[in-house]
Amino acid sequence: MGFFEFIKANKPLIGSKRYALNQLRGYLSKEDLRKIKRAVNFGLVSFTNATLGLSKEIAEDKLFPSLSPLKTDKKTREFVDRMNEKIEESVFESLFKDFSKRAWEVIPKYVAYKLHGLELIKQAITLQMFSQGVHILLLGDPGTGKTEFLQSVEKLYPKTSFGLGSGTTGVGLAVTVRGKQVKPGLLPMANNGICCIDELNLMKKEDYASLYSAMEKGFITYDKGGSHYRFEANVRILATANPIGDKFRGTTRDAIVRQLPFESALLSRFTLVFLIRKPDLKTFIKIASDIVTKSKKQLKEGDVEFIRRYISFAEGLEVEFPKRFKAKVMAFSKEIKLAEDKFFFEVSPRLIHGLMNLSIAHARLHLRREVNSDDIAKARSIILSALENKVS
Repeated sequence: MGFFEFIKANKPLIGSKRYALNQLRGYLSKEDLRKIKRAVNFGLVSFTNATLGLSKEIAEDKLFPSLSPLKTDKKTREFVDRMNEKIEESVFESLFKDFSKRAWEVIPKYVAYKLHGLELIKQAITLQMFSQGVHILLLGDPGTGKTEFLQSVEKLYPKTSFGLGSGTTGVGLAVTVRGKQVKPGLLPMANNGICCIDELNLMKKEDYASLYSAMEKGFITYDKGGSHYRFEANVRILATANPIGDKFRGTTRDAIVRQLPFESALLSRFTLVFLIRKPDLKTFIKIASDIVTKSKKQLKEGDVEFIRRYISFAEGLEVEFPKRFKAKVMAFSKEIKLAEDKFFFEVSPRLIHGLMNLSIAHARLHLRREVNSDDIAKARSIILSALENKVS
C-alpha cells in the first residue's frame, strides 16, 4: 500500500459514517472495524440499517448497522456477507440472555402452533429440542394433529430428517439403496439432531434393529453384497404412530394396552409416550371457542430463525446435574415403580435417565449451567403426566 493509499485508508470517518461504525463496536473485533473503516474510505461499502424481523413476543426488534456493497466484484460481496454474518450473530446473542427469562413461555407456542390444546406435549417437545437422548412417541387416533408436531420441529430445530416409517417416500429408515449405491437413511441423516418419523407403526421388521441401535448406541450398521457399512446416528427420535385398528377404542388400561402397535421392548426405549385421542364433546367445544377468540397468526420467519439460533447457542452449554439431587432422583424412582400398575406403559430404568436428561434440558433452555430443583420438578411433572395419560 502506497503512502497516499495508507492515508486514505486510515482517514477518520465523520458524521453518520462515524456514528454507524461506533455502533458496531459492541458487535465486532477491532480488526474487523479497521477493515470496515478502510472499505468505507475506499468507496467499496456503505452503511445501512437492518432488523431481525422479530415479533414483540420474542424481543424488541431494534435497528442495527449492516453493510451494503458499492462494488459488485466477488471479493467485496464476500467481505460484506462475512461482516454482516458476524454482526447479525452478535446481535442475536445480545438478545439471548434476556430471552432466556421468557423462553419456557414462548417457545412451546411455536410448536405445532396451529393446534389448540395439547400444551403438555408442546412443552415436552420443546425440552427434547434442548436435550440429549430424549425420545418421544405420539401414539393416537388419526386426525389429531400428530404430524403437525413433527413438521414444526423440522422447521424450528437446526438439524432434522423427516420421513415415513414405511419408507414409501423413497428414503429408508436405516439406509437408502439405489442399485449398488448405499446411502444414509433417515436415522443417520439426522446424526446429532432429531429424526422425525411419521407412522412408525408401518416400520418394516428389518428396520427394528437399526432403530434400537440408533436409540441405544448412536450408530447403525448395514451389510450388502459382502460390504459392511457403519453410519453414525446419534439421534433423538420424535415419532408418531396409530394404534392397532387405526383408532383407540375403550378407555380401560387393558383395552388400551391390547391396541398398542409395538412391543414393550420398543416402547420402553422412548422417554415419553403420549396417547392422543380425538377430543370429547366438552373438549371440542373448548377448542372451538379458542379458535374463535384466539386468532392464530402466521409465524414470522425472523422469529423462527431466532429460535433456531437460540437452540444452537444453548446446545453449546455444558450443564451439570449436581450429586446433591441424588435423593430426589431415588425418590422419583421409587414413586413411579410403586405406581406402575396404573400406568399404560412399563416403567424401566431408562426413565431415570429421562428425568435427568429432561432436567438438564430445562436448565439449558434457560441458559443455566447447573440443574436446580425447579428443573427436576418440571421434568418429573412431564414424565408423570405422560405415564398417567394426561396430555391436555
